[in-house]
Amino acid sequence: LGDEKTADLGRYALERMKGGAAGEAMLAALKTAGGRTALGLVNSIGNRFEASSEAVPTLATMAAGADAEMAVAATLALGRIGTPQAVAALKALPADKRRAAIDQALITAADRFAAGGYVEMAQGIYADLLPDGHPYFARIAALKGLAATKWPKALDAALAALNDADPTVARAAAKLAATISD
Repeated sequence: LGDEKTADLGRYALERMKGGAAGEAMLAALKTAGGRTALGLVNSIGNRFEASSEAVPTLATMAAGADAEMAVAATLALGRIGTPQAVAALKALPADKRRAAIDQALITAADRFAAGGYVEMAQGIYADLLPDGHPYFARIAALKGLAATKWPKALDAALAALNDADPTVARAAAKLAATISD
């Protein structure tokens, strides 16, 4: 992992391995890696759903950093990890110009919660993404997630979104409202 020429091969192998040692090796390598190697390690850590006590704080620090490309990669990795700690880290990030990446990561985490049976946690994240100020894709994904998880207020949310200033959201809400039963 320390040699840029072979780092990709090493992380691909580690990414697929079971157990904590592979994640620990990638986190250790991340401390000294730079450039594309570091980006690859961040992505692999997210792909492994690496939820060790070191992974989330490390990625959260990188997600808040000045390097925009690394910050987005770390943000999306936190979403793939999708633990309550990762979601808390995402919600703590400044939303300035990285709002879209943060919302995409939150959607990914909510989808993981929903798939894992943690419906109320997923619904809480989806509901947080409904208000204006979030990109259209996040609001649409939130509406779809709330409908799929049978949130009691999903129809109300879809009907309210019919009046959204963004016509893309309004069209999606119209299609969705037709599929939601009381």
